[in-house]
Amino acid sequence: MVRGLDHMSYDKRLKVLGLLSHEQRRLRGDLIEAYKILNGKDIVDKATFFQLSPTVSTLRGHDMKLFIPRARLHVRKYFFSHRVVPHWNSLPQHVVNAPSVNSFKSRSDTYWHDMDVKSR
Repeated sequence: MVRGLDHMSYDKRLKVLGLLSHEQRRLRGDLIEAYKILNGKDIVDKATFFQLSPTVSTLRGHDMKLFIPRARLHVRKYFFSHRVVPHWNSLPQHVVNAPSVNSFKSRSDTYWHDMDVKSR
């Protein structure tokens, strides 16, 4: 839809326009929703979706690490509460302990951008 970019690949167009891919947007939305559930910003019982890891004190990273339950079926494996946990657990302490949703968004965007720059 943008003139001059029709000959470029999807990835190249996203990079030129400074946009995220569909997968990255979905992950960002999942992490924001997990933050809201775990911090009581959404009116849902967090125990319905997540269980805090029982070994939090011995783990590296932040103090809100989540337990990854075993999923036997692919239907459960790709459910929100399973697919977001590894990404949530990889976030640093300052991102997870953000005081508001907007600061969580800002801190997580900065963190993922910095991680992307380092991986190049």
